[in-house]
Amino acid sequence: MRESDILQVVVVDDESLAREAILHYLNEDDRFCVVEDCSDGQSALKAIHQHQPQLVLLDIEMPELNGIEVAKQLKYPFPYLVFITAFEEYAITAFEENAIDYLLKPLNKERFAKMLDRVYEQWTLKQSIWDESKTTLLAQLNTHKSTQYLKKITSKHKGMITLIPVESIYWIESQGSFSKVHLEGKTELTNLSVKQLEEVLDPGIFVRVHKSFMVNIDHIESLESYFHGEYILHLTNRSQVKLSRGYKSNLDRILNQYN
Repeated sequence: MRESDILQVVVVDDESLAREAILHYLNEDDRFCVVEDCSDGQSALKAIHQHQPQLVLLDIEMPELNGIEVAKQLKYPFPYLVFITAFEEYAITAFEENAIDYLLKPLNKERFAKMLDRVYEQWTLKQSIWDESKTTLLAQLNTHKSTQYLKKITSKHKGMITLIPVESIYWIESQGSFSKVHLEGKTELTNLSVKQLEEVLDPGIFVRVHKSFMVNIDHIESLESYFHGEYILHLTNRSQVKLSRGYKSNLDRILNQYN
């Protein structure tokens, strides 16, 4: 099996015997690799932030920071969540936090294996959707004429694919191989990088102003001189984006009025 096909897992449970049972079951399935096991919520948040696993197996009743509280503090990229607890009454709350499954203690090996199958199936489907979306967008880049640019881009969040009209975008922020798109009062994530978006969005409207930022010039309200030839762009939604000296010529070429 290719390394890219193996899901990374963080296990969180304050009971050592429960953790050992979970680890034993996971070690029998070569589709999953445990990158860290934790005994409390704070350690879990640090491990999830560090490893960005695809799956988190999370106990609910833990001292100080319980599993539901951990789930509420998670940020993108969101892992699949499976809550493991001895108490049935948390089920509704767990699924409100977008849990993919809910297992009761004591754990049953067959039930645990079905959960892993479900997680892997969902992850495989998600990867297929992302790959298809990315392939479609890049195909448009390669086949369209230079005067034809994307009118909408896609964002996927918790199983929902959203079409974002490009004119509603204020600015775009790099997130590695992804991008965070800043809209009115919210943000969305797209599976294209800033560099890729720079090639499919109208360069007369969207301008690269920093290695990590692009802006919609229709939403630039003013420029404020900063240090060493840099500027702060003030946007109409009150956002502030840095214009680095190396990219100032991009904006000059379009606005043709700032020195």
